[in-house]
Amino acid sequence: MARILCVEDDADLLKLYTKVIRSFGHEVVVAANVFDGMEQMESQDLHVLITDWSLGREDAAPLIMAARRKKIPVMVISGSADGFAESFCKQADLYLQKPIGANEFFGFIRELLVAAPLAG
Repeated sequence: MARILCVEDDADLLKLYTKVIRSFGHEVVVAANVFDGMEQMESQDLHVLITDWSLGREDAAPLIMAARRKKIPVMVISGSADGFAESFCKQADLYLQKPIGANEFFGFIRELLVAAPLAG
């Protein structure tokens, strides 16, 4: 079982992502903003980070950089067509545009887990 941090400021999407991830037997740690996401990243042993790019008035850049330092695979799901966001998100393992279907969403999570298998 993987522990996946999901950072999303849209409560409905966060519930949907959580439901899909749990339905496949994985643990979900949730955060609604960058600050909470950073706290979770520091206090949890995580296997994947899934984040929206635009989180209120902030962007996910600090989360992506922290995950990179910890060698945690990153999936960014964004509705933003912003050029800076797209160029920065290339640092993520996966950069997807919203909307995304549940099966496709979990297929991408599975790819990240295969590429970076769980320790021990």
